[in-house]
Amino acid sequence: MLVSRIMTKNVKILSPEHTVNDALNMMNENKIRHIPIVENDEVIGLVTDKDINLALPSILNKDSKTTIHHPLKDIMKTKVMFTSPRDFVEELAVDFLQFDIGAIVVIQSKKLVGIITQTDIMHAFIDITGMNIPGSIIEIDVLDRPGIVYDIGKILYDLNIKAVSITIFDNKEIEGHKFVVIKVNAMNPMFVIKKLKEMGYDVVDPMNRG
Repeated sequence: MLVSRIMTKNVKILSPEHTVNDALNMMNENKIRHIPIVENDEVIGLVTDKDINLALPSILNKDSKTTIHHPLKDIMKTKVMFTSPRDFVEELAVDFLQFDIGAIVVIQSKKLVGIITQTDIMHAFIDITGMNIPGSIIEIDVLDRPGIVYDIGKILYDLNIKAVSITIFDNKEIEGHKFVVIKVNAMNPMFVIKKLKEMGYDVVDPMNRG
């Protein structure tokens, strides 16, 4: 899935001379947590709600000299991660996890065109796996071999069952095996499971997962 499909395009921005109070108001009014800081049409920083909370005085941080009237250049992060609208969301998900970040700025020809957040990544996961569509999940433990998805798809075709989504991941307990997880457009998948078992597939039965 391309970043351009899920990124927020109408990005709220501020300048480094705007104040902490400006950022607070913008976040509250627009229900956002990340604001790119732009100067001369280029992104030079990023301010998050966490940055503001850490900078402002509290009962636990009485020594802080930052106030809501300070400019954002005093608290913004200057090491900002960038991506392109033509990059893949699946690859970015690794960066979010590896670098423990909340947002990545999307640029094209050095110009800000969007922003992608952890929430966007979660929505993308839901879309990719079809969790927002009614149906049932079937998990199959298979030997990793060419044509395995085709073979399973043929069984669904013969049963006139539509696959909403198909995802594959490693079975870490059995070398050379993978799990094929299929979301089907059937509220009762038991007849599909029965057929898969008849064809010799090892299905994780949803009625006996415990």
